[in-house]
Amino acid sequence: MAAAATLALAVLAGRYDGEFHLDKFQKGARLLDPAMEHSLKLASQKEGCVIDVGANGGQQSHAALARGRETYAFECLASAYEFISKAAAAGVFPNVHKYTLIHGCAGSSVRFGKLHLAWDSSSMLSENVAQGYESRKANWSTTMYGRSFADIVVQPLDPLFPPEKKVALVKVDTQGNEYDVLQGMRQILSRDLPVVQYECMGCVRKKEYGWFKSSGEVRDLLQPLGYKCQPAPGREKLNQICHVSR
Repeated sequence: MAAAATLALAVLAGRYDGEFHLDKFQKGARLLDPAMEHSLKLASQKEGCVIDVGANGGQQSHAALARGRETYAFECLASAYEFISKAAAAGVFPNVHKYTLIHGCAGSSVRFGKLHLAWDSSSMLSENVAQGYESRKANWSTTMYGRSFADIVVQPLDPLFPPEKKVALVKVDTQGNEYDVLQGMRQILSRDLPVVQYECMGCVRKKEYGWFKSSGEVRDLLQPLGYKCQPAPGREKLNQICHVSR
């Protein structure tokens, strides 16, 4: 399945020009993420894999693998994908035989799209790289890559995870596109009721990020399925963690 997924989702979303520092990656990847640790604890009694959409630096994937979870990580930004690939090859991740890293962009439908480049804040929504610190990252990316966006292919994840492939936890961090990603996982959500962790910039930083756009309200998608959401533990509380109590 890994090869098929890689083929289906492979895109050219930029290029990696940085130098890979193994020691720095090891230090960052092994830092505890309170939100992910809490999500993994909630999912501890659930059968299935972890899906990490917007893998970025690999920290959440690292936490899932450390718990022995089979983990599928999707990263839309080419430079981040190559960064994690180098880390995996260098042996940073535990249980790496359970890790499938896919260079791909998740969404609600199969379509062409654009990824607006802003380093680790790159987004499919152009508004989300137009102001604040994100605009500075966008300017840096334009200087680095010689362009402000990358053409991408978007694919829903439902077809990649059939009923026999159970999902215990879904983490989504896609700079405002979380709703669209989860729309493409409706079958997974209704079937397996996995724990869902998603970034919500506007939930706690309304004053600072009042301009930040979202592809939709995630709670409106999850609540009809019986999910209850609350802010994740941790200092920044950017993530919401949603689960169904039984």
